[in-house]
Amino acid sequence: MIFIVLIPLIIFAIVESLGSIKTALIAAMVAALAEALFSYFYFGDIDSFSLASIFLVFLMGGLAYVKESRRIFYLKPAILSFAFGFFLLISYFFNHHVLLDGMTKYSEFFPEEQRLLFANESMMKILEMCGATIGVSLILHGFVTAVAAYKLSRWWWLTVAGVGVYFFMFIGILIASIFAVS
Repeated sequence: MIFIVLIPLIIFAIVESLGSIKTALIAAMVAALAEALFSYFYFGDIDSFSLASIFLVFLMGGLAYVKESRRIFYLKPAILSFAFGFFLLISYFFNHHVLLDGMTKYSEFFPEEQRLLFANESMMKILEMCGATIGVSLILHGFVTAVAAYKLSRWWWLTVAGVGVYFFMFIGILIASIFAVS
């Protein structure tokens, strides 16, 4: 699902490089709607992460359209990373393991081998710990993405926002794996 929420950003960057910022913002909003329809028809509902992303595409896209400022739209992935990171962190400290719950909820979409892996007690501990470690790593990603929005070019921003989120989450998972095993 996290790849799908990047599609509006990718479309925005491509269309903006070929045309106007307003055209790119409209294209990103259409892509967000397509994402919502895909989620609804494929998964049967639209999860809260996708809803937040779609909301931010329209909020930040609308503000950027009115102000004619791409930088406002560039902040969308930073805000999403901050919000989801804080959500994971706070949920972890209230003993609500969102990632473990998500894996359980969507387990039917995984092959049998992966379902068995997620049922393993060690993996469950890692997924519990990931709430804290990925939460912190996403908050850091938010900071780095916000800086990239103002200091780097369109393509470097897209790289930090898109590929960077996977890098930061990988680090969070790695740290969770180290702490959960020890």
